[in-house]
Amino acid sequence: MSLGLGYWNLVQEGVMQNKAVGFEEVGAVNQCCDGIQFCLEPALASGAMWSADEIAELCYRHYRTRLPKQGKPDPNREWTSLAAVVKVESSTQREVLASPGNLQVTKEVVAMGTGTKCIGQNKMRKTGDILNDSHAEIVAKRSFQRYLLHQMWLAASHQQCSIFIPGTETGKWKLKPNTIFVFFSSHTPCGDASIIPISEPENQLSKPVTGDDAAGQSERRSNRDHLGPEDKRKSEKTEVKLLQSDLRFEHSRQAIQEVQTNSKTKLVPCSAAISWSAVPEQPLDVTSDGFRQGTTKKRIGSHQSRSKICKVELFHTFQKLVTSISQEDLPDSLRMKTLETYWDYKEAALNYQEAWKVLRSQALLGWVKNATEYLHFT
Repeated sequence: MSLGLGYWNLVQEGVMQNKAVGFEEVGAVNQCCDGIQFCLEPALASGAMWSADEIAELCYRHYRTRLPKQGKPDPNREWTSLAAVVKVESSTQREVLASPGNLQVTKEVVAMGTGTKCIGQNKMRKTGDILNDSHAEIVAKRSFQRYLLHQMWLAASHQQCSIFIPGTETGKWKLKPNTIFVFFSSHTPCGDASIIPISEPENQLSKPVTGDDAAGQSERRSNRDHLGPEDKRKSEKTEVKLLQSDLRFEHSRQAIQEVQTNSKTKLVPCSAAISWSAVPEQPLDVTSDGFRQGTTKKRIGSHQSRSKICKVELFHTFQKLVTSISQEDLPDSLRMKTLETYWDYKEAALNYQEAWKVLRSQALLGWVKNATEYLHFT
């Protein structure tokens, strides 16, 4: 019933800019408090349901109309990157049978992030109350976690408006079959995730993808050739379609450079990061240097300085969710166990830990791991 880190195969189509990624989760969501795993045979989203330009326009409109000026770059001298997750819901099978040929599709931004920076290792904290990585794709990923935790709470409260329905095992949940999610990024992520092997056909590039935090740019180099036969077979079931949009983000580096062609002002990345989640309480969260924007040195460490998507805040949200569920309705990994720290809960997620171990050993040999001392907070 929780969130875990995973990878899925990407099929590249065209230039790596303004990407829209579609996937469908039809399995249970497994336990962890940091990272996201979409597991058990995700399927390609139907291209007929949405286009890359539709997704891009929806995200850019959300950025313009739903996000305030706070945290956005000064277009005279600053730029930023944008990433988002869009929920796409189609008519249920019953509705399709009742009205053949009339497929209704609704699209909604459920998580969004902006940002271009990460903190240095010397600024990392053992209390889990700082954002190590504030690049747009990571902010959007963590904002999506916050949305998923709220949706899990709705499901555990037996509210039909949740995206989740009971799975086949006690304490496990799965997405409703008519729901998929599309990940959008105004530009490729930083680091090795943007390196495309030129030896592979241009229209058939593939690599596993991960999204865990690390101070600085973590190694994200991977290739399916590193996977064993069984893992290759599984990765073939988890393909994600990449599409390119021709629409441009108004605050991208390229867009600002073109507008400021004749200006002598040096362009710099925006120091702030914006997190937005489709949750009822405080959906907006603006940070700078890993803490809520406006935090003074004296206030660092206070509850008011924390971002809603930092590790400790997401962990506490997860704990509240667990305590709201009766013991008999919890998954085996959480039932009748004494778990206290963030690390305890991560270690209790045995399936997640095993999958992550295999991935690191076979595909992400150079992955930078943070010391466990940064995970022993409560």
